[in-house]
Amino acid sequence: SDLLTQTTSRLASIASSRAASAEKVVEAKSRVLGTNHIDTITSKHKLALAYAELGRYGEGVSLLEEVVEARRRSFGAAHVHTLTSAHCLAEMYFRIGRYTEAKHLLGDVVRKRSQYRGPTHKETVESVELLDRVSKAVQSSDIRGEQFVDGRVRFG
Repeated sequence: SDLLTQTTSRLASIASSRAASAEKVVEAKSRVLGTNHIDTITSKHKLALAYAELGRYGEGVSLLEEVVEARRRSFGAAHVHTLTSAHCLAEMYFRIGRYTEAKHLLGDVVRKRSQYRGPTHKETVESVELLDRVSKAVQSSDIRGEQFVDGRVRFG
């Protein structure tokens, strides 16, 4: 038990350090390259994932929403980087119970990945599997009498 506590504490410390480093990188790249530079956007994507690792989903979601939009503008909606960020955003939506948004976004990701990468590509399969989990969560929520308001689960 002590070993588990120590290990958990150490992992949390590492994740926290990773997020702090990522914040510094984003700040520096924003200052030097600009907030819309591709390298800055990539660093924001990594920071959002670091936030998620710490359970800071609100911050992660906000950043990934920004990243997805920036990558759509820069690369297009079907680009591999855009779809990777959109998949990650949908996964965060799922984790915080925003099932409707997750399902909608994943449907788009699955369609585009299937079309451009093929239905058996590893990334397409990952998105299909996540969409299946989201769909089951939506169905399960409906059975339990939950209601969706603004994309979030509300118990009725």
